[in-house]
Amino acid sequence: MKYKFYSIFILMIYVLFFVHCASESPPKGGPPDTTPPVVLFSSISSGATNVSPVQTLRIEFSEPLNSKTLAKNIIIFPLGEYDTDIRMQGKKLSIIPNSPWKKNVVYTVILGKNISDLRNNQLSEPIHISFTTGNYMPQNSFHGSVAGLKDNLSAVIYISRKTAYPDSIISTPEYYTQSGPDGNFSFDYLPRDTFYVAGYIDLDKSNNYKATFDGVCIPSKTYIVPDTLTRESLTMQAVYDNFFNPRLLRAESIYPGATRLEFTKALAVWNTPGSFQIENVRIDTILYDEKTCVLYHNGIQQDSLTLSLHAIRDYLSCALKDTVLTISVTALADTLYQFEQKNDLLFITPPPGATELSGRFEAPFDTLDLILNQLHYGIYDIPPATVLTRGKWNIRMPVSADYSNINTDSTYTVPIQRTAKSEFGAVIGYINVPVSKICRMVLEDGMHRYETTCEEQQFNFMQVLPGNYTLSYYLDINNNKRTDFGRPFPYRAPEITRILDTEIQVKSRWDTELSEVYKIDIENQ
Repeated sequence: MKYKFYSIFILMIYVLFFVHCASESPPKGGPPDTTPPVVLFSSISSGATNVSPVQTLRIEFSEPLNSKTLAKNIIIFPLGEYDTDIRMQGKKLSIIPNSPWKKNVVYTVILGKNISDLRNNQLSEPIHISFTTGNYMPQNSFHGSVAGLKDNLSAVIYISRKTAYPDSIISTPEYYTQSGPDGNFSFDYLPRDTFYVAGYIDLDKSNNYKATFDGVCIPSKTYIVPDTLTRESLTMQAVYDNFFNPRLLRAESIYPGATRLEFTKALAVWNTPGSFQIENVRIDTILYDEKTCVLYHNGIQQDSLTLSLHAIRDYLSCALKDTVLTISVTALADTLYQFEQKNDLLFITPPPGATELSGRFEAPFDTLDLILNQLHYGIYDIPPATVLTRGKWNIRMPVSADYSNINTDSTYTVPIQRTAKSEFGAVIGYINVPVSKICRMVLEDGMHRYETTCEEQQFNFMQVLPGNYTLSYYLDINNNKRTDFGRPFPYRAPEITRILDTEIQVKSRWDTELSEVYKIDIENQ
């Protein structure tokens, strides 16, 4: 009995040992592995001719791969022209033809960027291997880049000779690739023919295009003819949204003088105030915040209001259906104002209506009279101090004709922060050619954005806050003083923002003259 129990115990140990060895798991111990896997060997080199019809494509990597990431990320073109078995054993990947490779067909095997090792380190860029059983391989190619691509995201680019419709190109492509981390991509070993182009931003890294979820890539031109000698190039604009028309989700009265609207997509801030109609009441201010906006208007005396929306567009110029609806007006339930500071602005609800507000500002080491001037209806500018100062602003609100029930007898104590008065700098630079179209230069650092035009071949940025800035430009074709993303269908070319410099230091009270003459690319616009 003891012998039988001992045998079973030993057998269980062996089973557990082999199960452990066979399971796929990251190695234990040591410093964290952040190095992406790389190809060490391929049995078929890209561009190879006269490949045996039964030859297996074997690829050896620098480390074992996560087999779960292979299924969706290995694609062989032409689609439907192959029958293969894909196997992964340790560091070695095998693509075995179940039936012979067809004669004189150019095959392109693509290992997508989302393939990873056991620690989820993805390939740094997609891997392409093209080969044929025949003795001729076309040598035409073209390269491109995706402007505005965010970190850790990849753009998926498809090309096809069969159709110019973007959704059809994506659903039935002839060739496919992904961008690298720098946004660059290329197609090699192509026949010299006209290829139509489409692409999308793979937001969930699924390798499947979801029209309502993924973003799109809009090309600077809809087609390209690859050529070895000219080395054609193409730029695409990354757009992190879809081109479906926006819809109104919710409309509600905040109080008699403010109405909040919520949409499925962010609206364009350049919609005219006349696009929003409330009875015959004047709209003073529209405050946009991503997918919502608040309309500030004269107080409504009735229990309900009629809201009309006409000719409104989102930031991609997609049109909202004209809408008319009735909303119940929310009466003021209390007698207190609400205050909210955002940067150097103070938002007051409900809006007092006064052009300026005067109160006593109390800081730890100073007390003074502080006047806030109205920038827009209900929005006031907080003047700067000599240094960063936090304190309390004591204000007695003036009587408002719109809100006679608001209590004006008491003093409101509002905590505010006054930022230090900034010393500005300037940036002066030059471009290589005079531009016939409107060239707008952009200087931004994530917090601040400045735009200017070029006079002859020189541009000047004045009153720039100190910081480390990126310099870019776009050609404002329609001269509307903003970048237009374009449209994939019906096609409209994007105004692509191109980066020129990422290390421009702006100092206070200092004119920075850039010595480099920047090249403006007009041909590929």
